[in-house]
Amino acid sequence: MGKSVSVMLGRGSLAHNNREFSTENVAPALTPNNVIFTQQKLRDAYHEIFGEALEQYNKKQKRNDRKIPDYYEHIRQSKNGENLYHELVVQVGNRYDTGIGSADVETAREILSQYYHDFITRNLNMRVFNAVLHMDEPDGTPHLHIDFIPVATGQNRGLEVKNSMRQALQQQGFDFQSTPVLPEGVVSASYGKKQPQIGGGRWLDAERAALGNLLKQRGISWDKQGTHREHLSVSEYKACAEIVEKKIRDMPPTELEPREPNRAMRLAGVKSDEVIASRLAIEALQQENTALRAQAELDRATKQAADREKAGFDARIQRAYKNVADREKKADAVKIQYSQGIAENYQALERKYVMLSQSSTQLKRRCDTAEQSYHKLETVIPEQVKTAVDEVARPLREENSRLHSELECWREKAAGLQDRVRSLCETIHDIVRAVFTLKFGYKDKSQNPYKSELTSHASHLIDALERQSRAVLVDVGETELANGIDGMGVSALLDKDIHAHMPREKSGRVIGE
Repeated sequence: MGKSVSVMLGRGSLAHNNREFSTENVAPALTPNNVIFTQQKLRDAYHEIFGEALEQYNKKQKRNDRKIPDYYEHIRQSKNGENLYHELVVQVGNRYDTGIGSADVETAREILSQYYHDFITRNLNMRVFNAVLHMDEPDGTPHLHIDFIPVATGQNRGLEVKNSMRQALQQQGFDFQSTPVLPEGVVSASYGKKQPQIGGGRWLDAERAALGNLLKQRGISWDKQGTHREHLSVSEYKACAEIVEKKIRDMPPTELEPREPNRAMRLAGVKSDEVIASRLAIEALQQENTALRAQAELDRATKQAADREKAGFDARIQRAYKNVADREKKADAVKIQYSQGIAENYQALERKYVMLSQSSTQLKRRCDTAEQSYHKLETVIPEQVKTAVDEVARPLREENSRLHSELECWREKAAGLQDRVRSLCETIHDIVRAVFTLKFGYKDKSQNPYKSELTSHASHLIDALERQSRAVLVDVGETELANGIDGMGVSALLDKDIHAHMPREKSGRVIGE
């Protein structure tokens, strides 16, 4: 068994879609079953989509009156026919074959969910900011509300990115048809007037075909109704629906014979080639009529709220006008009261102005003279300062050079003295160690040829010599040499000197005897 599809374009009601209030056909207990695909505030969506383009546009404007402070308000107050947003209402089947609580309700949910995601991919110029799948209307079917902003890019006039349904669809490859074409025999109050048809109807046809293909993918045939509906206003559609409803009430509940539709049926969207009225068809039309009445009631409430807001705004404007008038009257009274005093004060101020002008001229001349003197001093003084500094610094530089040379000389002498002190310290170190050989023997019991029998005074003399030598070495900073005194031995230099001056034996005789 096949199912019908419905894709209709309307103005929409975000408050109703998001269940900020409920109509009689909504069951609040079922509202949690609704599927929210996306919910973004309309103003936030406008800022996100058009913010950068609006900023670039305003930078290019040299006149403030051509700048657009708020693109949302600009479109809302536009008289060119733009809407802040558009809404698609998408439905699969009817309340009898796909109604809430039926076996196919989950299939409808899956199909409509897939349709939503495909819609976003397929319509890159339609920026969706709110999308809800309603599953909480017991007498209806699952249906999808897609609220979107048509976005046209790469524009040469105005904003580079703007709200335009016509240009958005043209960029997607759909053209427009200025005058609607109605079926033969159908007359409308708006017939003959130029009305923008969305992409010549081809865009909506393409969307219906896409929805029909989703049915076929699940093995469900697409039951094409073959109807043509003009985009009527709510009041026009409501009137047509009331006529159809009256006709239906007068019909017997049994199957009726096929016959041609009348004018009211054609306007309400009944088949153009034949009418087969049955109890199921009657109930479907009654359901649609109920939804249309709810929408009309919503529009009426919205209009009343807007009228109340406008009345309040008009009242504030009238109060503002009255306040301005009262202030102007007070200003006139003050002007008359103080006119004489103002004239006298004006003459006194005029005389003072002349005096101040003369003083200003004199001060300007003095200022010019001072400025010229400053420029002269600015060029002369630096040279004089440089000359004086050079004269004072020259003898100081000469004295500094002399002292530097003298310092280098003393540094060389000090280095030579340090070398001599080091040499003397080493000599004292070697002498003390050699003197110890006269008093002590080697630890390894080896022969000490220099050890002698010393008197008590000689032994004390050697000890005193050790202490004094160590103190001298420590005092001059030669701690390492001072610590080396603890040992004993004859240095190579002393040993060489001893052998050089020892008498040599020759032929059994000692030389020098």
